[in-house]
This record gives sequence, C-alpha cells and structure tokens, in this order.
Amino acid sequence: MNDEIIKSHYSTVYITLISILLGVALADLISVFRSVQNPNYFQWLSLILIVMLVMNAWISYSLHAISVKLIPVPADAINVFAISIAHFTLNSFIIKPHYQFYFAACFYSIVTTCTILYTFYRASQFDSKSFFFKSYRRVLFINIGGIFFSALFGWLSLKGHLSKTMEIITFVIAYINVIAWIVLYWKVWKLQLNK
Repeated sequence: MNDEIIKSHYSTVYITLISILLGVALADLISVFRSVQNPNYFQWLSLILIVMLVMNAWISYSLHAISVKLIPVPADAINVFAISIAHFTLNSFIIKPHYQFYFAACFYSIVTTCTILYTFYRASQFDSKSFFFKSYRRVLFINIGGIFFSALFGWLSLKGHLSKTMEIITFVIAYINVIAWIVLYWKVWKLQLNK
C-alpha cells in the first residue's frame, strides 16, 4: 500500500525537481549572457543551442516521469543533478574561447548519454516489455555522434582550422541534431507507450 502511494508521486516529484534545476540553469545562462557587453555571433549561436538543449532535457525527463511509477532511489537525484551540472558547464563556457565551448559541448554529450542510459534502465524496471534500449538506439546514436563531432570541432578550433563560416555550419548541424533528437525521442516514446 505505501509503495503504491510513493510510486504515484514519482512523476510529480521528478518533474518538479527537473523543472526547478533547469529553470535555474536558464536563469544562469541569461545572467552569463547579459554579462557580455557586445555578444558576438558565436555567443548568440551558443545561446540558442543551450536554450534548445534545456527544452529537450525538460521534455525528455518529463516524458520519462509521466510514463513510469517507481520508488525513487538516490541515483534518480544524481541523474537529474548531472544534467543540470552539464547545463551549468555549457553556460560558463559561452564566454570562453570557441574551442573550449566545443569541448564543453563534448562533455555535455557524454553526460547526457549517461543520463539517457540510466533513464532507460529505470524505465525498464517499470515495464521491461515497453521500454528497452534497442528502441531508442537512434536517439543514442545522435548523442554519441555529438560526443565525437564536438570533440572534432573543438580540436579543429583549437588548431585554428575553423573559419567563421565553418563555425556557423557547426551550429546549424547541432540545431538539426537537437531537433532530430527530440522528434525521434517523442516518436519512440509514443510507440512504446501504445504497445
């Protein structure tokens, strides 16, 4: 009986926690961005990317929360705080040299890949038939691709091989991947939920 009561509140607690932390991350982003006197094209592009990533994080965490009834464990909190730390990291590198932002994006992709794997693992504890890793493999491929591309762009930027045009192209690629990621995540979530 008590377990069922706890499980019924899982989604509320989870969504509340992620909403607060991502809200603070957005506020921090605006604060960092406003500290820049004359933002350049790279900082504007970074701002747009981070806002898109925050929205993706909120949507994916919320979809997970409303889909399962679980008893919270300490690792759930770590999972939520990890993504928040990744966002704060990106925020702080928006005013750093470009190559450092790319490497921060690489770190972000590593963290989000780990949090996604954990989220899928927790979902499988609720319903092993509906939620499994194979269904989300395309989502994971985008994350893993983000790790390698961010690292590559960071290295190219560090060596001075990225022109302004190429940097803009890297952000266009990132925007497309962020949109593709959430569309795929949403589609798979809907399919799994209706099984």
